Amino acid sequence: MRERGARRLELGELDVLVGGVRLRDRARTEHDRIDPAFESDRWNQAPSDGGEDRQELSLRYEPVRALAVNGEVGHRSLATGSRSVRQAATAELRAFLVGAARWEEARNSLGADDGYRSTWTVDVSRATGVIMPRVAAREERIRGQEGDSVEARESREVTVGLGVAPSHPR
Repeated sequence: MRERGARRLELGELDVLVGGVRLRDRARTEHDRIDPAFESDRWNQAPSDGGEDRQELSLRYEPVRALAVNGEVGHRSLATGSRSVRQAATAELRAFLVGAARWEEARNSLGADDGYRSTWTVDVSRATGVIMPRVAAREERIRGQEGDSVEARESREVTVGLGVAPSHPR
């Protein structure tokens, strides 16, 4: 795995733009932080013991302390002939409310077969105060995942919570 370190453009104390490139080719077999099971899901491809070629680019933009926007794009080719293109975007909020919204999609193909995996997640909560509500939602749609016994599936999940932080007596 060759990873070109993140490049930073700073404005005062803020990281205005941060980006990184990650490359992996079939000739390299060293161990790294990649979990094959997770990667199969993330790229909508079947697990592969053979080599892979991978190129990924990530960018992060923080115009102010309370907001960060991330973008990712990548391409992965397995020795089996499977190819996948992946993209993702995240917006993070760090103010009176904290949370994030994330969208991720991978489109894969193997011969004449193709498929996709698309997810979005929203998680927002109040970080301070006596009463701290939280709302989270997630949706996932999968079609044509390599190695899966089901042709298509989708799921939705909503979580609502309420935290209470009583004040301390003085």
